[in-house]
Amino acid sequence: MFFNSLKGVDIVEAQKKIVFFILPGLDNFIDDIIEYLSQKYDTKKVIVNHYDQIDEEMKSIRHICSCS
Repeated sequence: MFFNSLKGVDIVEAQKKIVFFILPGLDNFIDDIIEYLSQKYDTKKVIVNHYDQIDEEMKSIRHICSCS
């Protein structure tokens, strides 16, 4: 979160979130990208072994995506 001050009042700005869904063994280059983006965004890397993991993660971040 970022904190700004406006006439003595703290304003909290939530970071935008990015989730990376990655198949096992295909994350050898993505860590540098995630690290760079984490300077501005709240990032998360999910190694997907089963497709239902995507559904589970989407449910946990429902507030930031339009999931059914």
